[in-house]
Amino acid sequence: MIHIIGRYIPDIRREYSIVNVVFLILLLAMLVMPILLRLWSGGNEQYINSLLFPGCFVEQHTGHICPSCGLTRSILALYEGDFSKSRFYHPYGFLILLVFSGELILRLLPLIYKNIWIPWFDLSQMILIGWLLKRCIFM
Repeated sequence: MIHIIGRYIPDIRREYSIVNVVFLILLLAMLVMPILLRLWSGGNEQYINSLLFPGCFVEQHTGHICPSCGLTRSILALYEGDFSKSRFYHPYGFLILLVFSGELILRLLPLIYKNIWIPWFDLSQMILIGWLLKRCIFM
């Protein structure tokens, strides 16, 4: 623990490192999976659509589209460099990709720097990102 102005801040670096590595692996998988899928299928869009997008479960059962409908296709279009197609599929696909990329950088910081404040900074920014995503996407 560190003593700061009459209060103690616990040192959570050890526990945080486990969570951080799990997040790092998940983020890498989410960022690389669309590229690998595109390479594996040979760029055949009908095959990718039939494999990945059999239909929206929420739309099939409620008749309404869910807030994340088209998000994967939007990110795939961004990987191809087609920004207008990406905006057509989902207006916030670029924002999700930007957040994932920023999170990937933030996952690498604690591996490089061993400061007690990094876990606390990261926890606060994750709460802020979650709140922003809720406000922007899941209105």
